[in-house]
Amino acid sequence: MAKPDKHSDEIGLLRERLAHLEAAEAQCKKDRRALEESEARFRLLANNATDVIWTMDLDMRFTYISPSVVRVRGYTVEEAMVQPLEEQMPGEWVDWIRRRAAEELERDRRFGPDPNRVVTMEIVQYTKWGHLIWIEFTACFLRDEKGAPIGILGLSRDVSERKKLQETLRELMDDLERKVQKRTEDLKQILTLQEAVLESTDDGLIVLDGQGALTLMNARAAILWNLPPELAASRNGEGIGRFMADRLLDSTGLGLLEHAAGEPIPKEPRFLLLKDGRVFEERIFPLRSEEVGAGRVYRYRDVTLHLETERKLRESEERFRTVVEQLPVPMSLGDRIGRTLHLNQQFVATFGWNLEDLPDLASWWPKAYPDEAYRRRVETEWNRAVAQSHQENRDILPQNWRVTRWDGVERDIEFHYRSLGDLGLTVLFDVTEQVESARHLRESEERFRTLFEQSPISTEVLTPDGRVLEVNRAFENLWGVTKAHMAEYNFGLDAQLRSMGLGPLVDRALAGEEVQFPEVEYDAAVTLGLG
Repeated sequence: MAKPDKHSDEIGLLRERLAHLEAAEAQCKKDRRALEESEARFRLLANNATDVIWTMDLDMRFTYISPSVVRVRGYTVEEAMVQPLEEQMPGEWVDWIRRRAAEELERDRRFGPDPNRVVTMEIVQYTKWGHLIWIEFTACFLRDEKGAPIGILGLSRDVSERKKLQETLRELMDDLERKVQKRTEDLKQILTLQEAVLESTDDGLIVLDGQGALTLMNARAAILWNLPPELAASRNGEGIGRFMADRLLDSTGLGLLEHAAGEPIPKEPRFLLLKDGRVFEERIFPLRSEEVGAGRVYRYRDVTLHLETERKLRESEERFRTVVEQLPVPMSLGDRIGRTLHLNQQFVATFGWNLEDLPDLASWWPKAYPDEAYRRRVETEWNRAVAQSHQENRDILPQNWRVTRWDGVERDIEFHYRSLGDLGLTVLFDVTEQVESARHLRESEERFRTLFEQSPISTEVLTPDGRVLEVNRAFENLWGVTKAHMAEYNFGLDAQLRSMGLGPLVDRALAGEEVQFPEVEYDAAVTLGLG
C-alpha cells in the first residue's frame, strides 16, 4: 500500500479552504445585493419625499439630510449638513430644543427604552433667504442593539400655511368668544329686568284698576311715551290711552284699549311699533287675579337697541358658521356638559357621522375608540386637558390619537381644543400620512441596521468630514478594535494613508465619489495609538 503523499494532503486542505472562501464570497455578494437594495429603497424614499428626512448624533450634529431640504429651506444638502443649531433657528429655540432633548434622554434613562415613542414638535427655522418658517418635526431615537440611544431620526415639514390657518381660526374663535360673552351679558340683563318688573325704573309702569281707572304711572312711562306734562299729571287713563294709540303705527294691539273690553291677558309679550321708529315691548300682569274687576299692571320697555343688537349678532353668527362650514378641516362645537352643538361638513365627510349620530361626547367615545382600554386612556387624558383649558382659559396642548371612522378605517388624528366660555371648539387634523411615513422610515432604518451588523464584510460609516459614525462587527474583528477605539479617529486626517500617497483618494471619497483603494499594508494599531 502506497504511503500518503504530504503534498497531496496540503492540496486537499487548500481545496477545502478555497471552497470555504468561495462560499463565503457568494454569501457576501448576496448580502451586499440585499444591502444595496435596502439602501436603494431608502434613498428612493428619501430623495422623493416632500418632507425632510434627517438623522443627528446626540450632540445635535446632522449625519444625514434628504435632498428635499432644498425645497423646504433653500439650502443644499452640503450647506445644511454643516449648519449648527445656532444658525438654523433663533437662540431661544436652540435652548428649547436642547432642553427637550435632555428631557427625552432623562426619560429614557429613568423609564427604560421605548422604541415606539415618537415626539412631535413645532419650531421656527431660518430659510436661506433669511425668512422664518414654521416647521413641524417628528423624531425618535436611533438605538444600538442594547436599546441605548445613539442618534436621532426625524422627519420635518413646512407647516407655515397651517399655522396661518390656525391663526385665522384663533382670531375667529376670539371674535366668537367676545360675541358669546356679549350675548350672555345682554340676556342676563334682560332676565334681571324681568325679575324686577315693578321695582325697575328703566321700564314704564301703568296700573289700571278693575274699572279701567289709572291708579299708578311712573315717570319713566311718561318719558317713554312723550306724554305732555299736563296729561301725565291728570291721571286720565282714557286720555292717556288715546294719546299712546295715536303714536303707534297700529293701535289695535294696545293693551290699555283692550282693558275696557275685558279681553284676557296675553301670555306672551307684544311688540308695539311707534311712528318714530322705536319698538316697545308690552307685558301685562294681573294686579291680583283674573277675577272680575281685578286690575292690571302694564309694563313698557324700549327694546329698539336690543332687537338691533340681536339682529346684528345673528348675522355675525351666521357669517361665522358659513366660514366654519367652508374650512377644509373637521370642526366640532360643544358645550361644557358634553352636548354637541355643531359639526361642520368636513367633520361629517372625514368621519362619516353627523349630529344625529353624535348628539353628545358620550356617543363619540365608543364609535371612535372601539377598544375599551384605549378608549379609557383617551377619555381620561382628554377630559383632564379640557377641564384645565376651561380653568386656565387657554388652548390645550395638541393630542394625537388613533380614531376609527364609521367604515372601520383607522386614522391618526391631531386634536386641538379652545375654550369659549361655556362652549368649546375642537379642531381635528388628519396626520395619518405623517405618522405612517415616520413608521416606514423607522422600519427601513431597522432593516438597514440589521443587514449592516450581520454583514461579514468589514464596513465603517463616516460623516462627510471623516469622523466615524458606525462600524460593524466584521470591522472590529478584522482590525482588532472597537467603536470606542475609533472615537478620535478621522479618515480625512489619517497620516498613514496620506504617507502612502492615498490622500487624493481619501479626499475624493469624502466628497461623495465612489473610490477603489489599492491593496496596501496598513497598521491600525499605529494610527490609533494602540501600541
